[in-house]
Amino acid sequence: MERFILFTRAYQRLTTGGQKVNESAKVSKKWESRGPDTVGTPQTKGRSMLDLLIRTISETVELDEKASRSALGILLNAAERQGAPFAETLFRKMPGSRTLAATTGDQIGAATGVIARLIEQTPGGRRHVAATMISDLHGIGLGHRDIGRLLPCVSSFLKEHYEIEEIGHLGDLLGSDLDAIITKTATSVAA
Repeated sequence: MERFILFTRAYQRLTTGGQKVNESAKVSKKWESRGPDTVGTPQTKGRSMLDLLIRTISETVELDEKASRSALGILLNAAERQGAPFAETLFRKMPGSRTLAATTGDQIGAATGVIARLIEQTPGGRRHVAATMISDLHGIGLGHRDIGRLLPCVSSFLKEHYEIEEIGHLGDLLGSDLDAIITKTATSVAA
């Protein structure tokens, strides 16, 4: 934190033309929260992309922001547990998304062991994770209609802002058994 304060003071000196900056000034919380992943439009200035996604979910699904954050956390946790290809990409591109998935997983009691995670990536495990996700979303008050609006909302946001296009419907969002699809396609082409 001390380095951050020194950096902030040096930055303030540079931006004020070398004038002495009030040394007792506190570091602004807004400055601390701004990172490289902030949005610069007048309506969302200083908000992170994660916050913007939560707000978009809130407006689209008509939930309060707390419920929207929980719903997104449940969704991201389920995608991570299933080994969905888009999950790791999203976690690298959107700061805070991995933390949200992990903390939500801890709150809902999701499996965390290595063997449990491997089991969840099998076809039967994926079905279990999807069913648990739907149950957890119902548990925070979402109905089927809300869940039906949540998934396309997240999908279109990720496509628009991160060019993640592998998401189309529930099966794609949470990952699919690509080996089975490739085998089935190869078999039908060979026949």
